[in-house]
Amino acid sequence: MGIAWDPASSTTTTMNTFLFFSTLIAYCSANTVVVGNAAPYLVRAPAHDSASIEHHRLGGNFAYSTAEAHAFAEVIPQISTLTHPVAETTHTHIPAPIATHQPAPIVKTHHVAQPIFKGVPTYGTQQITGP
Repeated sequence: MGIAWDPASSTTTTMNTFLFFSTLIAYCSANTVVVGNAAPYLVRAPAHDSASIEHHRLGGNFAYSTAEAHAFAEVIPQISTLTHPVAETTHTHIPAPIATHQPAPIVKTHHVAQPIFKGVPTYGTQQITGP
């Protein structure tokens, strides 16, 4: 048994082929050059919306009606390559020397102990005078 012919897949293939060639013909006949720009699209611009309120007196009653208009803006994206500068050192910075405290040189001395009371005997008798 062989593969059966499916009319749905045949119609899809025919439609895709037609769409491809019609798009190709439309693009070639337009003489447009698309370089770096995407397709424009619309966005809402609420800052530019407008509204009006009307009132009428109908049979003793007031009738109010409002009319609003939503604003849209066309956006055309610009696709470009941004060049970012790269830092480059052109001179070498020599830092200043670090300030340090240089202590005085160590001087060695020799200390000989001396008695506090020089020439005064620490023993003996002394005369006490008083009232």
